[in-house]
Amino acid sequence: MTKSDTDLTVLIVGCGPAGLINARTLIQDGFKVTIVAKEEDVGGCWRYSYPDLTTNSPWGAFTFSGLDMAKPSNHKGDVVPARTYRRYLEDFYHHFVKDKAEVLFNTEIISLLPQEENKRGWIAQLRAKKREMKRKGCLIKSYWLQGTLANHSFQIYSKTHEYQPITPLL
Repeated sequence: MTKSDTDLTVLIVGCGPAGLINARTLIQDGFKVTIVAKEEDVGGCWRYSYPDLTTNSPWGAFTFSGLDMAKPSNHKGDVVPARTYRRYLEDFYHHFVKDKAEVLFNTEIISLLPQEENKRGWIAQLRAKKREMKRKGCLIKSYWLQGTLANHSFQIYSKTHEYQPITPLL
């Protein structure tokens, strides 16, 4: 990867588990990262769970390298309560992403269009609290698919340079 490759802005849609791990990886690789999340805070769908929801895998299966999730001594069972996992995602965000990426909470993508002819990349039109803005760059939409992280990346655009398409990092 060249220095000019890391002078890119990558737009990540969503601030749930997949968005957070993608953000950390890209930040560590030297990319400028912007995260867009409709929600007011990190966690994605884990923010809106009913009180007794748990993960469906044993403790530790939902964690990421670099940050352990301590099991409370009074917790019985092998699965993780949703509220505990939500706190873990918040800790992960504060440890690896906050202050290292531009994070736009309460923001949605209202259009995503390819750059004009002969230019690579995308223009994302965003709406945040009735204020609209535009971002140019690579887009990564992340989601969990049957327990596997899947990435869809588009071509990269910078204000002054064009780049070859990139492939998913994970």
